[in-house]
Amino acid sequence: MRDEAELLRDIRRELLRASREKQKETRERRERERAERAANWKTRQAREITYLGPGVSAGLNHVESDEAKLRDAGLPQLGDAASIAAAMGIRVGELRFLAFSRDVSRVSHYETFRVAKKSGGTRTIRAPRPRLKAAQRWILEHVLDRVPVHEAAHGFRRGRSVRTNAEPHVNQAIVVNLDLADFFPTVRYPRVKGMFQWL
Repeated sequence: MRDEAELLRDIRRELLRASREKQKETRERRERERAERAANWKTRQAREITYLGPGVSAGLNHVESDEAKLRDAGLPQLGDAASIAAAMGIRVGELRFLAFSRDVSRVSHYETFRVAKKSGGTRTIRAPRPRLKAAQRWILEHVLDRVPVHEAAHGFRRGRSVRTNAEPHVNQAIVVNLDLADFFPTVRYPRVKGMFQWL
């Protein structure tokens, strides 16, 4: 009977030891997997932008493009966030920071102030701060300035002015001058995204 009790104790000890060993192996495996996931996430964050806020994150890493169309237009072929950031001379983290949706960001990349209108009242101006302005300038110089613009467009074009806009209308019987109130705030993310996808 004593041998049987001792045998049972030995079996229990062995089962407990095996169980503890298995638990240790499981803990170590899970820790390795967690560390691997963290390293993969860090690597992914260094080259991709996966989230910019609700309503603007879908398709961020959709990298399909018409390379021939870009080449023919003299536009840079930038296949992902890492290549865009590298071309701009910044890190992907900086690009993410500048692009994060202003609806949920705690940081504003714009300085807001008012200027007097000639007609009376004030106009609200939202001017980009230096870091965003530098990124916008890069996009202007390397992308947008290379895209053909309709001949009738005069606003925000080099070599064009109120005068060049008015010249074709001199000596006309009727000239209508319109100013779209608060136009720029109506240009929302889907329109901007669509324009760049069209390129």
